Amino acid sequence: MDIGTIRIPAQKPVPLPRQAGLTLIEVMIALFVMAALLAGSVTTARQSQRLLHTSQEVVVATTLLNKKIEELRAAPYDVVLGLAGDVSANSGTVADEGIPGISFQWARTFSATTSADLLEVTVSVTWDDFGRTRSLKSITYVARYGVGNKETRFES
Repeated sequence: MDIGTIRIPAQKPVPLPRQAGLTLIEVMIALFVMAALLAGSVTTARQSQRLLHTSQEVVVATTLLNKKIEELRAAPYDVVLGLAGDVSANSGTVADEGIPGISFQWARTFSATTSADLLEVTVSVTWDDFGRTRSLKSITYVARYGVGNKETRFES
């Protein structure tokens, strides 16, 4: 028997209690996710604002186009024939139609048809939209004894 040695049983390491909170990695990942979501929502808001602005421009252009067609419809056929030869009466610029900083250019062109009592009229409206030229064009027919149908096309 050996009296000089004391045996101490091996102890298991005691785990320290986990403190409540987040690690630096968890915080960084959360910030990254929030930044990505914020960037996406800002892009979406900007795009929707731009689409709203463009749709307002199309409404103003369509209104102007219809106004120029209705001016022809209200005039007698002989007056419309007189307008066909008057270059200054067939084009113009309209500014500030509810959209500041945007001006709309309109033009009417007249084309003869196979009938002497029928005239083809093309009315177009053009404007600048964020550096892109947009246009709206409508073709209508003016007859000596009435007005024909119209066809409208949006061109970007």
